[in-house]
Amino acid sequence: MNPGSITLKTFEAQDFMYIFKSFHGTPSVFDRLMKCYNGCNAILIKSCKEMEVSYIDYVSNQLKRPVLLIGPVVPEPHTGELDNKWANWLSQFGSKSVIYCSFGSETFLTDDRIKELALGLELTGLPFFLVLNFPANAGSSTELERTLPHGSVIEGLVNDCQLVMLPLKGDQLLNSKLMAMEWRVGVEVNRRDEDGYFGKEDVFEAVKSVMYEVDKEPAKSVRENHKKWKDFMQNNEIQSKYITDLIEKLQSLSHKTIY
Repeated sequence: MNPGSITLKTFEAQDFMYIFKSFHGTPSVFDRLMKCYNGCNAILIKSCKEMEVSYIDYVSNQLKRPVLLIGPVVPEPHTGELDNKWANWLSQFGSKSVIYCSFGSETFLTDDRIKELALGLELTGLPFFLVLNFPANAGSSTELERTLPHGSVIEGLVNDCQLVMLPLKGDQLLNSKLMAMEWRVGVEVNRRDEDGYFGKEDVFEAVKSVMYEVDKEPAKSVRENHKKWKDFMQNNEIQSKYITDLIEKLQSLSHKTIY
């Protein structure tokens, strides 16, 4: 798949317009990024050619800078103990049958969106817990830091959970397209083109498509692709090679810069 084959809906394209806007007279995000790119000798990206070669080549060609790859850099799995209240609650249900839904610490859902989301999860008939953040909850920041995951695309891929994406802003939108349309390791909740509206049925259908009838499509392909990329990213030899190559290229680049 080439960089032009992933398309955005109207509301998604509108969301990205913020990077070109200046706030309070400050340079826009786009202007700041381009200034950094134009002043650098190389661009380092946490990625690998096996997964994003067309995008990596595109960035290099557009910015006229070498792109050095760090590799997927898979984090170590969490080893902390689960709170008793959650362990006891989870023990009531079968393995891989519970839905965990969270949007991170910087996203606030409107009341209407919360309602449709919760109703959609209820329609699945599966147990779930939904982590929500509210602007007025400044006093609960410590609990939020402990509860909310500091997740990433990579962490989602090396996890055994099925991935249902509901991106709301920024790079979430592109990451979701990559995972659902190109890697096909998950599904995205369908949303209305003009304003991004989603209803309870949209949430239900997305979850159902990967959690029910696992031997049929799209669940079958999603699981196969997920396992393929999980195995790839957990290959220590591949990661070690990327780090070794990165060091060599940085050393070569430093010599060219000095001399």
